[in-house]
Formats: sequence, C-alpha cells, structure tokens
Amino acid sequence: MRGKGAQGELFAANDRHRRRGTNARALGTTVAAMRAGGLLEPADEALVVGARTAALMLDAALGDRDESRYTLARLGSEYRAWLDMLRALAPAGGAGLEELFDAFDDDPTL
Repeated sequence: MRGKGAQGELFAANDRHRRRGTNARALGTTVAAMRAGGLLEPADEALVVGARTAALMLDAALGDRDESRYTLARLGSEYRAWLDMLRALAPAGGAGLEELFDAFDDDPTL
C-alpha cells in the first residue's frame, strides 16, 4: 500500500517549485515562437501534440508529492526528447547569424 510519506518527501509542503503548468506554459511559448518564425508546418502538429502531452504529464507528476523520483526522471527525459525533436526543426545556429557572417565576408574594409 502506498501512503503519504512512503518514500519520504522531496520538497517541503510550502515549496513554490511545485507550480502546476510550468512546462506546458514554456512549451506554449516555444511553439508560438516557432510558428511565428515559420518553423512549424501543419505536418509537425503530431510533434507539437506529443510534446504538449509530455509537458502536461510532467507538470501533473510534479504536482503530486507522492510521485516517485523514477517517474519524475522518466517523464522529464521523455519531455526533453520531445523538445529535442521540435527544436531539430529550427536551423542550427539560426539564419540570422549566417546572414551576419556573410555580410562581414562581403565587406572588404573589415
């Protein structure tokens, strides 16, 4: 039987670290920025939904004081994997930096 305090508390009862929705909100910001930058296409919606589901599951587990450390670590790992897949859609280094360096290459005074 799993009861309160069966594995010990990870955080104090008044710990503010356990806010609900932190990962889901951060993911929403990331997805909005990627959409605004034209980095997401309709075909990428499955990645967005998978990442959102992983974020919500992690947030729910973080809000449960009786959740095991293993579960928290595993859900965090899964969420990170979804984020990595989403971030892989963005060009490495950002196109802005490449354009900046190209401009330096074209200027003979530098």
